[in-house]
This record gives sequence, structure tokens and C-alpha cells, in this order.
Amino acid sequence: MTVHLLATPNVQQTKAFVMDGFAMITLRFCEILKRLGVQTILYGSEETDASVSKLVTCISKAEIETMLAGQPYQRCNYAAENPMFGAFNARASSALAGLKRHGDLIATICGTANGIVSQSHPDLTYLEWSVGYQGVAAHSHRIYQSHAWRSCVHGYTATQMGREFDAVIPPFYDVATFTPRAPEDYVLFVGRTDPVKGAPLACRIAQEAGVRLVLIGYGDAKEITYGENLGSVSDEERNRLLAGALCVLMPTRYIEPFGQVSAEAQLCGTPVLGPDFGAYVETIDHGVSGYRCTSLGEYVAAVDLARSLNRHVIRDRAVRLWSLETAVESYRRYFARLARLRADGFDSLEGFHGSDGLDTGSTRDLESAARRAERYLGTLADEAEAVA
Repeated sequence: MTVHLLATPNVQQTKAFVMDGFAMITLRFCEILKRLGVQTILYGSEETDASVSKLVTCISKAEIETMLAGQPYQRCNYAAENPMFGAFNARASSALAGLKRHGDLIATICGTANGIVSQSHPDLTYLEWSVGYQGVAAHSHRIYQSHAWRSCVHGYTATQMGREFDAVIPPFYDVATFTPRAPEDYVLFVGRTDPVKGAPLACRIAQEAGVRLVLIGYGDAKEITYGENLGSVSDEERNRLLAGALCVLMPTRYIEPFGQVSAEAQLCGTPVLGPDFGAYVETIDHGVSGYRCTSLGEYVAAVDLARSLNRHVIRDRAVRLWSLETAVESYRRYFARLARLRADGFDSLEGFHGSDGLDTGSTRDLESAARRAERYLGTLADEAEAVA
């Protein structure tokens, strides 16, 4: 099997675009596929740091610059009607026609924005491999970033019946890039400096708590009423600041699909303060890895309470939940589920596979799931060879 991975067309798939969460997780997904032994063709722009079998250029740097028209790359409109996606999709679809084989899979992180590519190749499975957005394609298989977001999307799309071959796999990280260190006397905000992400509220929280606030991100400077705004920084500096903060403030005002900064902070051992809704109910263990707050007063009190949380416990929990190694096994099991879909589907009499159940699976279950996934990949490769 070959995975035809559609990148986001607004950036190069390199570490230089650290403020683009889609680009960064795409690089890590390529590493997951590599560890699973899956051949990957990346459809993107001119450059990538990803370890893939082939890079297909579907949009040039010059075209990206022209179509962004001076807007930050993070403000790209992820929609099929965006001319950037229109040009990218047409070229990706054309290139894919000459590269695909029976049993291949199209993978996207942009849902309906790339939907025309899948519609042009209905013979291939369309997988939305990390859904943290509303615009899901009706005909896709979906892996959501959180259980909370899966429920939200079901509401947005008026989906009343279950979809057994969807799944939840949270975002994943190279834990070696996050090095814990002794905290300093500041709190940190990372993200868009706008009311939706909670930047103005973060300013109020820090000011009321009487602590220094450091902000990393982009957006309207007028929304920042307190603290020091560093703007964009390097990946290394960002992680250093995450590790050194007393806590990270994430008072998001909307339903957060996951909140990657929350996981990254905890991988540094740093507590996170966020709201009591959205994915934070899954990512923040209240009173252990941070606090979920429902008022300004609770946020202010939590700043002081966060000082006493065990940063080693926070780090260990985060590694267990969000490491690349954990994700490799999760995606391995998901491919095994796709193998069941190609066979008996819901009527399969196979049982739980490892932590697909209630975390009571044996090592034998995990090994069995791995063997089934490998057989599935081998079957697809044999089919592709037969067609060729």
C-alpha cells in the first residue's frame, strides 16, 4: 500500500513553519508511516523535511506568496473555494492518477478542502487522519483528535448514528524535543493573540495574579493589554519557554478540538490552565497536570496552585499519552481495523486488540493486531503488484 498524503498548500512542509500546526503534525505523521513501513508520497510545495518516498510539487513558492497576498500563512482559508486549494487539488489529482495503484489510500488533514481529489479517485479509500476541524467529507474514514471533537462534529453534521470505523487518536510528538527544566517566575501564552484563543483573558489572569506574562504568537497587538509579546520564535526557543513557565495559560473561548500547546507544555512537565469544556476535559487531568477553570477567579487561584503540582508526574503522563511510540501502535491498530472493513466489517467476530478495549489487552493481543496489520499491508502490496 502507498499512502498519498496531501499536505497543506499554504506552507513548505519544513520545520521553518513552526507556527503552522498542520504542517508540523504532517511531518510527524510521515515519521509514523515510516516506522510502520508504509510507502508515502507527499503532495505539497517545493520543500519538505519529511522522510517520504517522493515529493510531488503541486504549488510553487511564488504562487503561495501571490495567493496569500500579504496575509500571514497561518491565516490561510482551508476551503475548496480558496484559489490556492483549487490549484493544488487539480495538480494533486492529476499527478495521483499516474502514481496510484489498487489498494492505495489518500490521506488528508483538510477534509472537504481536498474533497475533489478523493472524488476524482473514488477507487481509493479517503482517510482524514487527524480531524481537528468542522469540514469533514461525507465519504471519508475519520480519525479524530479527541472524543469531545468527534461528538461536536457529529452535531455539526447532524450525524445521529455511529460510525464504527472512525477512531480517536490524539496528536503525537517526538518527546525528545521537549526538555524539562526548573520553572522561572512567569506564565506563558502561546497561539493567536485574539479573543477566541483567549489572549485578552490571559492578560487579565496574569495581571490579577500579579505574575509576569510572556506571549508567543501572532495576531492583533491591540488585544494584548499586559505582558511581553515575543511574536514568532524558533521551535527551540518556544520549547525552552514552555519548559520554564510556571504554567501555560490556555483560556480558549471556543470548543477546542485538541489544543496542541496543552500537550506540548505537559511534555515539558509544565501545568496547563484551560476551560472545563472541549478537549481540555481529556488533556488536562484536573489537579494533576493542571486545572480546568470556569471563572476568572478560578484561573487566578490556579496560577498559584500550579506551583505545587508534580512536574515529573505531568511529564510521565504526557509521554504515555502523546509520544510517537504510542501513536505508532494506535495507527497500526487502526490499519488492522481497516483490514476488517475490507473483510467482514462490523460483522467481524474478532475481539478487542490491546488498548482498543479497556486497556486490559495482553501483549499477545497487541502482537496479533500487529500481525494482522502487516498481513493487510502485504495483501495490498500483492494486489498492487498483480494489477501492475
